[in-house]
Amino acid sequence: MIDRQGRRHSMAGILPGTAVMGDRLASLGYCTATIASASVFGPAGVSFEGHVFHWAMMRELPADSQPMFRVCKDGVEQGVGAVRGNSVGSWLHVHFASNPEALGSFVASAAKWKEENR
Repeated sequence: MIDRQGRRHSMAGILPGTAVMGDRLASLGYCTATIASASVFGPAGVSFEGHVFHWAMMRELPADSQPMFRVCKDGVEQGVGAVRGNSVGSWLHVHFASNPEALGSFVASAAKWKEENR
């Protein structure tokens, strides 16, 4: 992560890219998201509602990185987030009531991991 003063901070390194903090909001509002890469939230193609609120932008993404979601906000579609194994990261705050199957998939994935790692 790079803070607003330009200082680089080491993170866990689980997901690709670098978050670069800005001086103002990068995105704010409600949106529709479609899963782009299968994850703990379900298979690719599943859609739900959510909202975004963030001050940072992602940079230094590998050329082969795949977004976690395709988000349509204000008529513009963009890829957001990242997936690596069971780890997911995104600016999107999922509203699970818009698609309870996504919540069910998340809970089932957590239960499966717990069972496999006893």
